[in-house]
Amino acid sequence: MKVGNLELNFANVSLWPNALRWAIAAALCIILLLLGYMLIGESQLTELSAARAKEISLKKTFEARATQAKNLAAYQQQYGMVIQQLDALLQQLPSQSALPALMESIFVEGNKAGVHFTGFKPSNETVRSVYAEVPVQITVTGNYENLAQFVTDLVAAQSIIHVTGFTIVPGPGHQVEGGPNTLSSNDHLIMNISIIVYRSVNVQAASLTQGPTVTPSLPKR
Repeated sequence: MKVGNLELNFANVSLWPNALRWAIAAALCIILLLLGYMLIGESQLTELSAARAKEISLKKTFEARATQAKNLAAYQQQYGMVIQQLDALLQQLPSQSALPALMESIFVEGNKAGVHFTGFKPSNETVRSVYAEVPVQITVTGNYENLAQFVTDLVAAQSIIHVTGFTIVPGPGHQVEGGPNTLSSNDHLIMNISIIVYRSVNVQAASLTQGPTVTPSLPKR
């Protein structure tokens, strides 16, 4: 490449015009700056954006915790009220030593309702965090009025006994009136009832998930 009478090549850079040398030097500086930005500056900008996003997240967390700290007294008061309510509910549950008497009371209520017991089978209990569940399968016989009264009496003990389901079938030799789905109130019926009896447990000794199982003995009649 010639500029005037001067042959331009890298062997005679010192002979190039000053303006040309400054222009080439400026172009090289720009290229180096662009390469430096691409290699270093872009990654730093990415880190800066991540730091700003983290700053916003930490600020929101701080504001939320500051609000919780401000309302700490109210939270503690609500917690105390919940504990008192829980204690009151647990006091309504029978202890393990009172469980046989509760089982016996089911027989008493059944006799009052006029039903006859043909089966009473408690299963292994399941211990929850602060109470235990004892499933019981009961089979009784009687007419519609007797069975309805017995179920009503069981349901009335909501905090201690929970009726989970029942079935009613005709007794042996029973004659159905009006078809296979019709039963009169004086029929001899058999009812199978599934209930859960609740009792309190020692919270300190109880497992948080699953405790030991106990099979209650059949109450003496």
